[in-house]
Amino acid sequence: MKNKKRIIIIALSIIVIAIAGIIGAKIAKNKKDNEMIDVTIKKWNKKDDEYVICRVARKDYNIESDMSTDLPCFYFHAPGLTREDIKKRDDYVGTIDYYNAYGGCDMENVDILFSDNNYIGLYEYEDGIYYAFNMMSEIHEGKSMFITTPMTLGLYTWVGDNEIDNIPNHEKTENFFKTFTFDYLCKFYGRLDEKYANIDKENQIIKVSGCFTKNYKIFENAVTIDYANKTLTMHYPDHEDMVYE
Repeated sequence: MKNKKRIIIIALSIIVIAIAGIIGAKIAKNKKDNEMIDVTIKKWNKKDDEYVICRVARKDYNIESDMSTDLPCFYFHAPGLTREDIKKRDDYVGTIDYYNAYGGCDMENVDILFSDNNYIGLYEYEDGIYYAFNMMSEIHEGKSMFITTPMTLGLYTWVGDNEIDNIPNHEKTENFFKTFTFDYLCKFYGRLDEKYANIDKENQIIKVSGCFTKNYKIFENAVTIDYANKTLTMHYPDHEDMVYE
């Protein structure tokens, strides 16, 4: 009889331990699933630094890269994040209709975050799904360089139809000046440190620095925006200046 009771007690103990183990594992999993982690995007001017966009539970963390471009951008899930929440952030600076070099509007009412010389666009693609991108453009003459811009604007050293997207550089220039007033550009570039942008309001000239994508070295005054004469001039090491008008 004693042996039978002992067997029952041992069996019950094993069951209790098993149940406790299952419950403990579930609690641990739930705790891990609900752990908050950062959604970040690469900064344009610092190799090993990232911009924190928001925090989401690990179970909701889902990022899909935008394979159509080399620029830092992706879709991410953020259930519960609303545009009202975004507007309450300390780094929120307004909204913008984001245009491309073709003259069309890619995204309307994009929320803009700004900190540490980086502009981050957040576009609500669907309810709870956002598209995040660093507001910059690529220019290059053999070596790629990023510059901060309020619209997608690729400038290349080839005259006329460039070899990458077949959009004449002068059309990109026209679209740029049609889209933005000088006052808007002053406000946009005025948030950047002088290392990255210099504004001459009297002559309506803005000089913007670039960052090489491979070594992250800053090249000062990479592009000159001459608003009075509606020209964009690209300055590049070991290459003559290219003026687009």
